[in-house]
Amino acid sequence: MAAERYPTQEIADIEIYGDTTKLRAVMRNLSSTGAGLEILGTTISFQKGDLLNITVELDSLEKTHNVDAEVVWTDGQGVGVCFMKKDEVVQRIFLRSDRV
Repeated sequence: MAAERYPTQEIADIEIYGDTTKLRAVMRNLSSTGAGLEILGTTISFQKGDLLNITVELDSLEKTHNVDAEVVWTDGQGVGVCFMKKDEVVQRIFLRSDRV
């Protein structure tokens, strides 16, 4: 059963692991397992499997939320991500470095 998605308009800052680029996005929807993001002002092309660190300033709650995620789909300016635990990200990065 898919997790229920909730519409949102939160601004998110995105860092791609293995790249120094920092991006800004609008989080269009959110669930307990992932989110849909619209990337702002860039032509960077995401690939399925890209690992991201996403920071969202929740002004109404006066909190900052930081999550790791993997790109599971992309359609130009939009990406869908699945949230990951930090240890999963570290393991994936080590696996990739072993292939190089």
